Amino acid sequence: MSFLDGFEPIKRIKGVASMSVSKDGVSFTTAVIEKMGKPRYVTPLIDRNTQRFAIVSSDTETDDTRLFYKEGRKSQYGIRWSDRDIRSTLGEMMGWNLEESGYRVAGFFDYDDNAFIFDLKEAKPYGKGAAKGEED
Repeated sequence: MSFLDGFEPIKRIKGVASMSVSKDGVSFTTAVIEKMGKPRYVTPLIDRNTQRFAIVSSDTETDDTRLFYKEGRKSQYGIRWSDRDIRSTLGEMMGWNLEESGYRVAGFFDYDDNAFIFDLKEAKPYGKGAAKGEED
């Protein structure tokens, strides 16, 4: 038995683990992909009461999963879904006008569930329509 039993290395991940929602789609940074272990599929989840969005790693494709990471694909800039349903659902829930500006929010990684949780109430606007002083 060692004093280091149960310890594991901390992965070195560059950048902020965040997601963006814009008129062009929903995007996840490379840090999200890396922290989740490059899952092939994720299940997107929404909590309308607390205005949170989550993605949970999945090994298999189901009716509820979305393709997330494809082996061999360069993801140096992250992943973008052009999924109209997800972006409009999030935009409507939050009262965002995605034609005017996008919104970016950092996520929290839940190791137990291998999930990223994004509190959309914390999202900040960016782009042309963002108010001065609020843009990242």
